Amino acid sequence: MKQKLKKIFGMPSGYNRAIHLSALLLMVFGMIMAVSANMNAAQNSLMPLVISAGKHVAYFLISYFAMYLASKLFSFDLVRATMPILIVVAIGALMATRLFAPVNGAYAWIRIPIPFVEVTIQPSEFAKIMMMLIIAYFCGDKKDTDKTGWQMIRKPFWIMMLFTIIILFLQKDFGSSAVLIAIAFLCFLIPSNKSLRKLQLVTIIIIVGGIALILFATTEEGIQLIKNYAPFLGYRIQRFELAANPFIDRFGSGWQLVHSLIAFSRGGLFGIGLGKSLQKYGYLPEARTDFILAIIVEELGFIAFLFIVILYGIVIYQLFRYAFKVKTEKEKIVLFGVAMYLFIHFLLNVGGVTALIPLTGVPLLLISSGGSSTMAIMMAIGICQNIIVRHKRAEEKIYEDTI
Repeated sequence: MKQKLKKIFGMPSGYNRAIHLSALLLMVFGMIMAVSANMNAAQNSLMPLVISAGKHVAYFLISYFAMYLASKLFSFDLVRATMPILIVVAIGALMATRLFAPVNGAYAWIRIPIPFVEVTIQPSEFAKIMMMLIIAYFCGDKKDTDKTGWQMIRKPFWIMMLFTIIILFLQKDFGSSAVLIAIAFLCFLIPSNKSLRKLQLVTIIIIVGGIALILFATTEEGIQLIKNYAPFLGYRIQRFELAANPFIDRFGSGWQLVHSLIAFSRGGLFGIGLGKSLQKYGYLPEARTDFILAIIVEELGFIAFLFIVILYGIVIYQLFRYAFKVKTEKEKIVLFGVAMYLFIHFLLNVGGVTALIPLTGVPLLLISSGGSSTMAIMMAIGICQNIIVRHKRAEEKIYEDTI
């Protein structure tokens, strides 16, 4: 009976245990800290805390099941057969968010009516995975084609632009659109077809130039330039100002960022104790999502941040390791894309809450409260596990054929 259950519900033989264990530890740790960060809602009753805990357990189970299914069922043949349907569904889901009320000005979520609990889906998180698969499908392993570079990237480029326009202008979610573009650009650097080299060089220049521009925009000269020539950015200009000086408006737009820095300073090396954060009681309204790292460091100290960095490092290192090992470009693109998905979210979230870069509102994957981001990254990890398993089996077959 035990063997049957393991065969039905267990991960496929040959999966990477380091990635698996690290992702589970991050998800469990994030679940604990999200419940702790939600204690401000339980001042008069424990029911909100119980509902929050139950919701996070449900997200955990659904996300794990999504990873398990992806590790078992994913294949590029399935991607090829379903690509048109997946693209149409993704576009429809991204546009459907406009049917629901905005949250903090962003139309990024689809609400599912369930009694006594708020359940939402953020389609843009799944669109990021779709973008990796689209680039892998259209650009990977195309060495014998007579197409020009533009002919090869035309379809994925216009799909990326459509996704970006919907997320940026209809959903009004700058952070997610920036992450999607970054993932797409980085994945595009992997294919080795000669026709793509000039476009890849242009992409590298755009990436380097974009990073330099963001860093310049956090200086006084850069901020003044934005005010003079890009007033249409509106409130986003404040984010650049706050990155340059979080205390410029500490009782207004800089309120959360200042109290995030206070939380970091109070935490020290070992923190003030689990559940004992003061900043989550009204000082950081987004304590469970954007600013959960500030609560973690305040309660558990810098040592907890180091724990997160190590686990992230293990997952990203393993994904990069296998990206260099696998034989096909499609597999390389997906492994590299998922690694960068994790890294970009980590960089933007940590940089934002510590005022090193402007706030973007992107979650700390596997840690921040958010069912969609957790399900999306766990599904992506499941796809990577499937690729790793297939690679190991192919290597074993080659070895068996040689002896």
